Amino acid sequence: MSNVDHAIYSRLTTFGDWPALIVLRCHPADEVPQNVVYPYIAYRMIDNLRAHSHSSGDEQLAMPRVQIDVWSETHDEAKAVARQVRLALNHYRATIASVEIKGSSILSERDISNDDSEAKGVSMDFMIPFKEE
Repeated sequence: MSNVDHAIYSRLTTFGDWPALIVLRCHPADEVPQNVVYPYIAYRMIDNLRAHSHSSGDEQLAMPRVQIDVWSETHDEAKAVARQVRLALNHYRATIASVEIKGSSILSERDISNDDSEAKGVSMDFMIPFKEE
């Protein structure tokens, strides 16, 4: 798990009044258990742009686009959890898990479904720029 993954996990699992069950069901997308219990959150880095700032010394800025999927048995529950994810990450600026996040923002949001399991979901893409060391 990368530093930014740790920061995302920390933010999502400590934000607001999450039910304890969500804290236990927040996974990197490639580590979701086979028999996962709903609702759950899966996240992954889609790509990572890098910028070098000449005006502020040798500061490197990484700008990963992170996809966060919320899965549930019902559409309403998926939407409710997705709303909390949006509140946790949109316009977020802080240092968490030793990562200095410069101000995250949501890029897109869409409804998704899984025909195999009949699960309902919401998929969101966030830009999460952070100071890279």
